[in-house]
Amino acid sequence: MRLRHLFRWRWRRFVEKINHATLNSERGEIMQKHKLALAAMLVASILAANSLAADKPAQPPPALKIGDVAPDFKLQYFDGNDLKDVTLSQYRGKKNVVLAFYIFAFTGG
Repeated sequence: MRLRHLFRWRWRRFVEKINHATLNSERGEIMQKHKLALAAMLVASILAANSLAADKPAQPPPALKIGDVAPDFKLQYFDGNDLKDVTLSQYRGKKNVVLAFYIFAFTGG
């Protein structure tokens, strides 16, 4: 009786180890497939981004020098109710304009 119990216990352990090894190898194969798919998607997205960027002609940088008149531009601002457009030409010759950029404004950091 005791020998039979020991044999069953060892057989169950053996079967559990085989099943566990099979599951782990299947998981490993699935993980490899997922990694390969992720790498393929990453390469495809990089190639797509490069091809889209190549389609657009590069704009030359503005050739401004110290003392030149600033080119006209349009921005939007929020007046408390809705967005409104403002252009530099609206203030040209009337008031001084200071344009400041707050890079980390409203980022919570």
